[in-house]
Amino acid sequence: MDKFTKYGWWVLIIITLVLGFWIYAKQENQSIQSKYPTKEFTETKTRNYGAEFYCEDTSNVGRTECLIEKLDRASAIREWKQRKIEMLKHPEVNMYNLITFLPDEVAKMKKWREDFENSRDEGCDVEWSFRGGSGVPGAIAECELNYEISALKILDKVYYGTILKDTFDSKGIPDFEPKEKDIEKLMESNKTERGCVWADDPACE
Repeated sequence: MDKFTKYGWWVLIIITLVLGFWIYAKQENQSIQSKYPTKEFTETKTRNYGAEFYCEDTSNVGRTECLIEKLDRASAIREWKQRKIEMLKHPEVNMYNLITFLPDEVAKMKKWREDFENSRDEGCDVEWSFRGGSGVPGAIAECELNYEISALKILDKVYYGTILKDTFDSKGIPDFEPKEKDIEKLMESNKTERGCVWADDPACE
């Protein structure tokens, strides 16, 4: 066996190994990408929550009922997203590219979620202090809904803007956006307590 043939075999073996590793890495990457969502959600695709939770009714009764329903829906989506970020782990977010510590950041989200509804309700009650009349229940519900919409915008900014965009090589949370069945389940377990809204309400008896 001459020198060229001997080295030629070694070159062929090395090329085969490199090619095999490249094919394996490509298949592994495709498998990961199929599990996690793509990062195509940009500022141009931001959800229009104002339109999504808009109520057309002009009467106090119809508007208040609509706002309460929209409030429950927004609250369910907000809680779902808070919990998903609260349970965030590597490689959903690339912890090695974070400047801060992951446990500290998810702890902030948990505290925010646990205190959220009390803070929301108290703030809206204060905003409508010293007021009365049939329009107040709807106004309070609208105030609470606006709190929820603001929170949803923050959550989307944290997830799509920071976790996916600014923290390089994060894979993302596969189910960050809840499905309809998830929303309905949370809405059923966290319904808003309407209380006494109009004179003929059963709750007013």
